[in-house]
Amino acid sequence: MSTLSARIASDDDIRIGDDRFSEKSEVSDFLTRVLADSPDIILIIEPSDHSFYKGIGKVIYASQSAGVPVENLRYKLETGEIVTFDELEARQSGG
Repeated sequence: MSTLSARIASDDDIRIGDDRFSEKSEVSDFLTRVLADSPDIILIIEPSDHSFYKGIGKVIYASQSAGVPVENLRYKLETGEIVTFDELEARQSGG
């Protein structure tokens, strides 16, 4: 399975590969095109600062609009570790 990283430089600066986006619809359109060729892509959300909640949210909502399966989403922690959203939720709930 191939991976694709969405780097969140700010709430309005999302970088996927060489492309830059500021709007959720732009990210969604891009991911829809990617999924047409690679339906099993793993999308890694990589915030440069974990306080960019709006930018992180844009990528999450855009990925769901585009049809990225939630089990194919990953999140890069401040430590650099990459986890699934189930793992992230379990850690935050103390599990």
